Amino acid sequence: MTNGSALPFQDAVEQLRLRGVDITTAAGEFVVRCRKGHTGEDYRTDDIQDALAHAQQLAELPPDPPPLGPLGKGNKHRQWRARMYRHNNAIAGKRRRAAAAEGVSPTVGSMVTETHADDHV
Repeated sequence: MTNGSALPFQDAVEQLRLRGVDITTAAGEFVVRCRKGHTGEDYRTDDIQDALAHAQQLAELPPDPPPLGPLGKGNKHRQWRARMYRHNNAIAGKRRRAAAAEGVSPTVGSMVTETHADDHV
């Protein structure tokens, strides 16, 4: 990547671009933008060192996790399945929050059911 004629700033910008972060200049300031972000999430600064440091922090962040199921527009079956995934995810989140509040690890095997004396005949 590095060649003798490129400036160190250009090398840094190129390396960060490969990691998903763009640095551009606009009206005398540096704009740092993550490719998966929106324009409202742009970071603007006049200092080149600050821009490079912020871009490095953005590049180190892990990518967003993929959605849990088909969430796009489509036929009725896809829409129903997407609702099911969202519902199940919401229920699992409620269980995780309740277990965390009680200080219990929410694993599948730890589900305790009530047993009655009449069941063991």
